Amino acid sequence: MPRKSVLMIGIMLCLILCACDLFKTRTPVEPDQISTNDVPATDASLVFQNMIYAFQEGNAFNYSKTISDNSFIFTASGKALRRYGELNDWNKLKERDYFNNVISIIPKNLKITLELTTTASANFPDSCDLVKTYLIKVPNTAAGGQVKEYKGQAQFTLRRDPLNSYWYICRWSDYELNTSDSTWSDLKGSFAN
Repeated sequence: MPRKSVLMIGIMLCLILCACDLFKTRTPVEPDQISTNDVPATDASLVFQNMIYAFQEGNAFNYSKTISDNSFIFTASGKALRRYGELNDWNKLKERDYFNNVISIIPKNLKITLELTTTASANFPDSCDLVKTYLIKVPNTAAGGQVKEYKGQAQFTLRRDPLNSYWYICRWSDYELNTSDSTWSDLKGSFAN
């Protein structure tokens, strides 16, 4: 009896294991967002190149990789700060949320563009301060495809992480160049949750 029972249990286990494809390999699932342009930011300039690519590709994951996890501080332009109170307590999560909100309204066939020009820089072994003028062009499908522009100047402080040697933005201050222009802060404020 025990030999017959063991044989029956063995056959049943084989049938169960074969029936549920436990040992069958499955087709791998691709990540949600793949970027061929995002590179490890081993140099401070690569942070901004990755940011430009993230805008072009509408990739919030890669965009958030340019921002420090630990010590991110954003100071909005004066006009936008008066208009959008939520800019007072800005953090990395809010930065990623606004970006997700912006890219969610842009059809796949249209692209957001970001142009950055360095106007001043100070480099140190583990940090750098950069002043950049910027122009962001966001297609507005609700306004008949017209492009909304955001212009200004931003001062960035980047730090190199001693653990992985990658650079991240830890401080960001936004300024108006012309009072009539909408700034990056206006873009963040208008798409904040």
